[in-house]
Amino acid sequence: MTVLPPEDKIGGEMVYRTPRQALRRIRGWQALFLLCGLALTVADILLTSRGGICQSEGCRAVAQTPFTHIYGVPLTWIGAAFFGLCLLLIPFGRVFTAVLSLGMGGSLYFVFLQLVVIKEICQFCIAVESAVLLSFLPGLTSKVAKRSSVNPALSLLVGFLLVHAAYTLPLTGRGTEVCPLEGPRAVLWRGPGEVEAQYFFDPHCPPCQDAFKALYEERESFGKLTFRCVALKSESRTAALGFYSLALEGTDPWEAVRMVHGELGDLAVTSKARELLHGSQQLLEGLGLQEVPLLVVLGQRGEILRGKGAIEAFLKGERGGLLAPADLTPPGLSPDLCNPTGCD
Repeated sequence: MTVLPPEDKIGGEMVYRTPRQALRRIRGWQALFLLCGLALTVADILLTSRGGICQSEGCRAVAQTPFTHIYGVPLTWIGAAFFGLCLLLIPFGRVFTAVLSLGMGGSLYFVFLQLVVIKEICQFCIAVESAVLLSFLPGLTSKVAKRSSVNPALSLLVGFLLVHAAYTLPLTGRGTEVCPLEGPRAVLWRGPGEVEAQYFFDPHCPPCQDAFKALYEERESFGKLTFRCVALKSESRTAALGFYSLALEGTDPWEAVRMVHGELGDLAVTSKARELLHGSQQLLEGLGLQEVPLLVVLGQRGEILRGKGAIEAFLKGERGGLLAPADLTPPGLSPDLCNPTGCD
């Protein structure tokens, strides 16, 4: 019988293991780390209504980007499914290591997004990605485990590219969307609140800037806020296209609004950015309006809040059916509007 090389040293004595024992030990460690990852993702799903596990600024910054969903599915759900699938596949050798390696490649892509694109670190995301890494590494530490694995470098590359493709390739022929959303494509921000609304603004509209500040201060009350940048005047078109170009590159929409009031430099404007601008302007015209700022609150009554004053009144808590489509501006409040002819 061929004696295998020693793999452990316990109490000064070399301990020899059979291939089956060594593989079982490695799979046990992998199962432990996979269970930790599953527990983290399930806990975050259960605490979604409270903003999730992580409440740090980094976690909030990452959560406010379009990268938290792939084709409308939250990443936490995808993560939980991945960990659960890997646990079920542990007895199936090559299939298990192939799926785990693909997941490791995907984790590397998420780290890349945080470091290079978003430039913010989400501690919860790093913890989940660490669970994937720790479950992946034991398969590389033993020759026994390597025999049941596929080429890890190739699997990592494929996993990395698959996640990149999921973010950039459409499911339909309509082109890449900033976020999956019913109706015209748009820039969507997700928060921990319950209010769902669509915010129409022109980059060169002073009342829109004031309304934006009020929205930012109360952003925690929104579950979904759709940013619809329009160009009421021709001189606003460059800045509006700049906003959509930044959003398509992954910039947080709150930050993109601020950036378009400064020097944009040589920002590449794509056909997708023009498409987004055209869609928002069509939607505004479909409402029969040409004024901004405008906040369309989604719900049973579908309130339309026109003007900085109306938006600020809504954000201060006057939400009990404050406005209906027929009552666009509350009495006694200056509308603070901009239209193609100027600002009131």
